[in-house]
Amino acid sequence: MISYATANTTDWRQMSPREVVDRALKLKRRGCIGIAYTYNEPFINLEFMRDCGELAHENGLVNVVVSNGMVSWSALESVAHLIDAANIDLKGFSRKFYDDICGSYECVMSTIETLATLQSCHLEVTTLVIPGLNDSPEGIDAAAQWLAGLSDEIPYHVTRFFPSFKYGNRQPTPIETVYVLAEVARKHLRYVFTGNC
Repeated sequence: MISYATANTTDWRQMSPREVVDRALKLKRRGCIGIAYTYNEPFINLEFMRDCGELAHENGLVNVVVSNGMVSWSALESVAHLIDAANIDLKGFSRKFYDDICGSYECVMSTIETLATLQSCHLEVTTLVIPGLNDSPEGIDAAAQWLAGLSDEIPYHVTRFFPSFKYGNRQPTPIETVYVLAEVARKHLRYVFTGNC
């Protein structure tokens, strides 16, 4: 997989969609199967992602989106047919968490629901567990139960937080907390993974 943000040493911001796809095609012999839209929120660059995605499909490559899920229905609908796989961040499982910390709970839930219904899209969901904010077993249980209502085969990643930027004053998530929360999620979902441990 080639990331459009890390296309070798060339500055990707100066690359055209054709150049990104050509770079991926050149790397096919080394195992590259497509383009991952990640590191920055990919839906901010919707037109670039769409243009790359169309060319990628025309050339037998896949498109993977890693997103916070905060995308309007019309924007998602315009590129849904191009998304072969997605990993969406479910940062917390309450409207209050999103209102206080990071955006629209309803929007993220809608994005996950929409991608879960696409036959052509492999969906995974990730929760970065931040001590004192979204680390309750009840919250993870509710999130896993909701995801299982969409499909108990959705892979769910429970990942460890490390202090950074605005949350530089917080402690890293205890490893044991990640393992405990993963076990809680496994009551509902078949594929639960721990990360950053």
